[in-house]
Amino acid sequence: MASDLVVLNRRKGSIRGQLTKLRTFIEKGEHLTESTVITQLDILSRTSTRFEELRNEYYRTVSDNDFDQVESNLSELEDEILKIEVSLKSILHDLKSTSVSNSTNGAIIKESIDKVTSIRLPEIPLPLFNGKIEEWNSFKQQFLNLINDNPNLTENQKCYYLRSCLRNDAKLIETSEDTYDSLLKALVERFENKRVIVDTHIKNIINQEKIAHESAKELRNLIDCILKNLRALNVLKYERNELSDAILINIILQKLDRESRKQFELSLVNKEVPDFDDFIEFLERRYQVLNAIGHNIPYKSKYSDVSEQKNKARTLFVKPSNNPKYCILCRNADHPLHKCDQFLQFSPQKRYETVREKHLCLNCFGSHKIAQCKSKYTCFTCKEKHHTLLHRMQVSTVSDDSSTMNSRQTPSVADPCSLCNPSPLTSCFVTQKKRVILATAFVYVLDSFGTVRKGRALLDSGSMCNLMTSDFANALGLKKEKINVPISGISDTTLNVKRKSTSIILNSDASFTATLDFLVIPKITDLMPSTFIDLEGIEIPPYVQLADPEFFSPKKVTSLFDL
Repeated sequence: MASDLVVLNRRKGSIRGQLTKLRTFIEKGEHLTESTVITQLDILSRTSTRFEELRNEYYRTVSDNDFDQVESNLSELEDEILKIEVSLKSILHDLKSTSVSNSTNGAIIKESIDKVTSIRLPEIPLPLFNGKIEEWNSFKQQFLNLINDNPNLTENQKCYYLRSCLRNDAKLIETSEDTYDSLLKALVERFENKRVIVDTHIKNIINQEKIAHESAKELRNLIDCILKNLRALNVLKYERNELSDAILINIILQKLDRESRKQFELSLVNKEVPDFDDFIEFLERRYQVLNAIGHNIPYKSKYSDVSEQKNKARTLFVKPSNNPKYCILCRNADHPLHKCDQFLQFSPQKRYETVREKHLCLNCFGSHKIAQCKSKYTCFTCKEKHHTLLHRMQVSTVSDDSSTMNSRQTPSVADPCSLCNPSPLTSCFVTQKKRVILATAFVYVLDSFGTVRKGRALLDSGSMCNLMTSDFANALGLKKEKINVPISGISDTTLNVKRKSTSIILNSDASFTATLDFLVIPKITDLMPSTFIDLEGIEIPPYVQLADPEFFSPKKVTSLFDL
């Protein structure tokens, strides 16, 4: 794979070199004739074809970790191709539309080059639009001012510039005609949804993260988020009033850290509802104070807590043992249960029933449940988690004499010599293993195109984060954010997670929806369950609706939910 990337990078360098030659041809302005410009356009067309082939090969070869960097480099090359094409077509248009003599040819060409230079607008970069509906109005206004109202641009040039400004979902917009008006109309129909835009701005305010500790950075983010979305709503003719101000103040107060809320309450001098502008002014002063004294404690998310808990100091309290100091069977204080002669004379099955009847631990005979047992010892025979005296033994293929001898002699733990006496006894040890069915559920997730996709989730009440496999995230087309979060598992093994995604989950009838963050990892677990489960003898009431109707069939787990 490394050798493939080397070849691809060399091909990319060749394309970049060809584009540099074309840009030099335009900037020098020498030998500009219709034939030479057409020739350069043909070269550019072949270079564009090579670029598309190179892009497809990168997509098949590059790993997820390097995808973002490669996509950024390819986007820069694509923008350069579009700009060169616009420049060449503009020069060709001027050469065709203007009939000049040889004496004035140089002046006309210079004027054409000057016009191309003005079209490129290097001092003012064009705005970009990545498909976020709340950013549409801002992008549209800037683009119309810079490009749409520019009288020096043709319709084809406007179309090329508009396409070069689109990213991600916005770039996937298809039109019936390859024209500027058709593309702009398609974008307006897709993204100019006033109701959705208003809802998005309101949700941005409501869903802003709560500040856990005093932090100038987090407070600045909160202030900017509030003001940015309020300005956007004001552009849409939604103005504030006394009721909305009171609601906004209440929402924002819930997102402040304890000390900031305390300082705000101390700043109030009467019982009237505070003015919103005064409240924002207080937040600005609070930010200046925190910034001046260096209070920039970062917000600790639930993902950072995972890595920090291992190193966090803990205070442990030792609780006195409740285990009885006497034999719970014969009430004799001279020995514990496992040395009781009466208990040792029982069969393993009878011992097991006695321990269960007395509500003792099956592993150490303590007065707790086996799930809470801290003993490091297990059965010496089968290594399973139960006491050796409870291991079941069945006699098979023995002589009559040896059977009689075995029935008369019961080895005692207090007499180790009796355990060493040889006897013609053949036995087999039977260990009953039970299968535990983990909770799974079918989940429905929205992909990047708004289509509902079905997956299978493992429900883990002990997890501290939500997980998703990289294959499922790629199939959904979710945008991945770069992170570096270590998560710990069995035997204190650590996995460094490099990507995080956000998605909307819903149930089968869409009566419930939720937006969740997922850590993206290569694999969560093997097939769940590991083998097919025979349901014979298991009765499921007909009125019970299963979250995973196919829980008995081994299937891939695409995600894990923190309940």
